[in-house]
Amino acid sequence: ARYAAKKAGFYPTSSTGHNHDMEALVVDEFMESIFEIPSKLPRKTPDDEEKTIKDRQDFQKGFLTNLANFLEGRIQTFGGGTSVVSQPSVADLQVKNMVTMCQIGFLDHVDKDFFDKYPGIMATATSIGEHPKVKAYYDSLKK
Repeated sequence: ARYAAKKAGFYPTSSTGHNHDMEALVVDEFMESIFEIPSKLPRKTPDDEEKTIKDRQDFQKGFLTNLANFLEGRIQTFGGGTSVVSQPSVADLQVKNMVTMCQIGFLDHVDKDFFDKYPGIMATATSIGEHPKVKAYYDSLKK
């Protein structure tokens, strides 16, 4: 992912600013943190829907809430509220994917509007979705 992100201009490099090493660290931190969602998401219990629902609600109250609080704080500290770091990055794309997964119900029994209470996360997801390169990519899928 980093290689493709660098080629697309979505990863901090020495040509993107004086603080690129710290920004690259923050981008990596976001990516690795978000990548934990699938491994922490409780598996469905085929013969016990009530257990699945309880486990997923506990996941939302625990792991997902802690992750969202952490990511929101980092966005506010490093990105200024509308991106993970000072410019659009692959981490912003990961934030958008995370929000979208929730909104479309991919994480069943997790509230679809869960991330709505996190203004930095939502602004980041919206902002990267409006980036010309990202819009062009999604438009190309419609053809």
